[in-house]
Amino acid sequence: MTNVYMYGDGPRATLVTGRKSEAGTGDKISTSGTFQVFGAGFIGRSMGFSNTAGPEGRPAVALQLDDHCEEVVDPGAEPSVHHSSGRQYSHEIGAIIIHNSRIVPEQKLLPTRFQVRTYLGRPWKPYARVVFMESTLADFIRPEGYSAWDGKAGNTEHAFFGEYKNRGPGANLAKRAKWNGGFYGEMDRATAEKFTAGPALLADRWLKFANIPYIPSFIHADA
Repeated sequence: MTNVYMYGDGPRATLVTGRKSEAGTGDKISTSGTFQVFGAGFIGRSMGFSNTAGPEGRPAVALQLDDHCEEVVDPGAEPSVHHSSGRQYSHEIGAIIIHNSRIVPEQKLLPTRFQVRTYLGRPWKPYARVVFMESTLADFIRPEGYSAWDGKAGNTEHAFFGEYKNRGPGANLAKRAKWNGGFYGEMDRATAEKFTAGPALLADRWLKFANIPYIPSFIHADA
């Protein structure tokens, strides 16, 4: 189905949860998603998505989006901190965009948050594209920020992992991963502007008519 709009009572009150994983149920990345979206025009607001398989489950996905979608996280939401973009070809327009959000560990994970290596993302397919802007990144994010697929340099040549005016201890770019080719690090303002809701989603053409509040450009005037 297309153009589906789901409205919850907050990411903790309305939580879609499951525990499919490779180790637990035999599901691969493509089938372990607790919530999977393949239809165009999906909007999920004030909802949470969780996969409780744990690190021992190995590949286990909470929210899976088709390559032609955008993930826009509301302020205050706490998304999965490991985003794997599956953009296969250069002409595809998909991306994962995290704007004005908080990426922090659950309270119960605070004592052990450094025991699991946590990254912002990794390139699943050759033209992976993930952007973090004006967001708070907590201290459990690894300094290198990104991990190659299965620890190898595959899919790094054309990948794009951009950041723009993030804050918090996890936003330090000094030790970010640097592979041959691709883009990894701080974007200039003009590049970052392309990933805001106005140009990236063409929001003024349709989103405002759905009575959904959004910010078309940067959150801070001096960004």
